[in-house]
Amino acid sequence: MKKQLFFLLALAIAGVARAQQICDYAVSFPGSSSYIDCGPGSGYNAEGQLTVEAWVNLISTTPNQKIAGNIDPFTNSGFMLGVENGGLYCEVKDTLGLHAFTAPAVPSGEWAHLAFTYKVGGRFRGYVNGIMVADVPATNELIGDNGTTNFRIGAAPWDPNYFEAYGLIDEVRVYNIEKSVSQIREQMHVALSGPINGLIGYWRFSEGTGINTADLSGYNHTGTLTGFTLPIWQVADGPYGTGTSDLRVGTGVLGAMNFLSSATEIMVNITPTTDTFVVSKMDCEPGGSPPVGASVFNNGYWIVDRYSSATPLSLAITFGFPSGTVSAADSVLPSNLLLYNRGAVSTLGWNMVGFAGAAAPSTATVTFPFVSALGQFKVGSNGSSTLNVPSIDNPIRFSVAPNPAVHEITLTVDENFPQDAELLIYTSSGQVVRSQHLSSETENHRIDVSELSTGLYQVAIKSSEYTTSQRLIINR
Repeated sequence: MKKQLFFLLALAIAGVARAQQICDYAVSFPGSSSYIDCGPGSGYNAEGQLTVEAWVNLISTTPNQKIAGNIDPFTNSGFMLGVENGGLYCEVKDTLGLHAFTAPAVPSGEWAHLAFTYKVGGRFRGYVNGIMVADVPATNELIGDNGTTNFRIGAAPWDPNYFEAYGLIDEVRVYNIEKSVSQIREQMHVALSGPINGLIGYWRFSEGTGINTADLSGYNHTGTLTGFTLPIWQVADGPYGTGTSDLRVGTGVLGAMNFLSSATEIMVNITPTTDTFVVSKMDCEPGGSPPVGASVFNNGYWIVDRYSSATPLSLAITFGFPSGTVSAADSVLPSNLLLYNRGAVSTLGWNMVGFAGAAAPSTATVTFPFVSALGQFKVGSNGSSTLNVPSIDNPIRFSVAPNPAVHEITLTVDENFPQDAELLIYTSSGQVVRSQHLSSETENHRIDVSELSTGLYQVAIKSSEYTTSQRLIINR
C-alpha cells in the first residue's frame, strides 16, 4: 500500500511580508594556518560522556582536516571531530590511548552536518546529516583531560600549521553528555538558545566581523580568529539558523502524528509507518539561489527530513500563514499558488513541484497535494494571486486561446520569450501531463490537448530563470 502523509505547517509570525533576513554568519578557512583558538583544552572536561557537532562545507573532504577539538598527541587526553579520505574521522583519548574511526561519507562542496557521541562503557558513534555512519565500542576509561593543547577550530590543536580545514565551518557545539540520535536530528537545523543541558562550548559565529567570537554555552570560551591568514567572515548560506523544530516517529498503525511547537504546527495523517520525520520552521530566508520566476513568501522556509524507510511517499502538505494572508480569490483559484522544493542541505536552484489544490482564507492555509519530494520548501505565487508577497519582474509573457479549449490551444508569446523555454501542463493536483521545448523563433505555438480529459489545468512556461503560468480549462 502506498503511504500518504498530510502535513499542516502553521506559521505563527506577526505581520505578512518582510525584507529578506539572512540566517547568520559562518567562517571560511583558507587552509593557510588559519584557525580559531578557544582557550585551554583542559577547560572542556567531558569525562564520561561527549558529543561534538558542526556544520561544514569543505572544498574537498579527502585531506585530513581537523574541524574542532583539543586532542593532545603528547598525552592521553582530548577529542577531535574531523574528516579524512572522504569520510568522517573522529578521535577520543583516554588512559589507554587513542580510539578513532573513519566512516563514509562526507560530501565535498556542499553543506553537511557532522557529529559524534561517546559514552564510557557504551558506544562511540558518528553521524552525517543525522544518519549514523559509525558505531563501535567505547572503553571503560574516562576521557583524558590533562592535555596541554588548546581547543581549536579549523586546524590541529597541537600545531595549527597542520591538518587545516579548507572551506566553511559553522555552529560548533560541544556537550559533556551523549546526545541521542533523535536529539541530533531534531536540533541540527536550528540555532540553540537558553540554558542547554550538558552544553559546554557553542560557537555560532554570529558576529560577522572582528577577531573574536563568543562561546554561547555560558562557559565563556571566547574564540579568537588567528593564524598566518585570518579566517574570513561570510554570510551563512547553509540549511540552519533561528527557528523551531519537532520530531515524531510513526507508531506503525493507522492514525495521526501531531507536531506542535511555538512556531510550527503540523498534523500528519498517515498509513502505517515507523519512519522518523523532523519538521523545522526556519525564521530566516534560505541561502544560495532563491526561487525565480514567481513571487515568494518572505517569512522563512521549511525543512522536512525523513529517516528510515526509502519507500516512495505521496504527500499532501498544508502550509499555514499569518491571518489575512490568504484571500477569497486564492480559494477560487488556488492553482495560482506554487510550491518550490530543493534538497534538505542544498544551496542550489529550486524546482517548482506543484500547484496548490486548495486555499482557505478562514484558516490562512494553502494545501499542495501529491508532493513526492522532501527537503526545503518555499511557497510562492505566479503573479496573479492576491497572496500578499513581494513581487518581482517576470519577463515571460504569453496568452492561451481558446480558453476554455476543446482539442487544441494556441500559445502566443512576445519578443522577450526566452530561448530555453519549456512548456509544462499540470493538472490541478500538480501532476505534469505535458512537457515539450518551445522555439523562441515562433510567435504562435499550436498545442494538441485532445488527449487531456475535461477539467482544470495550469499551463506553465519555464526557463532557466523564470516560471510563469496561466489557468486552462478543457471542456468537451
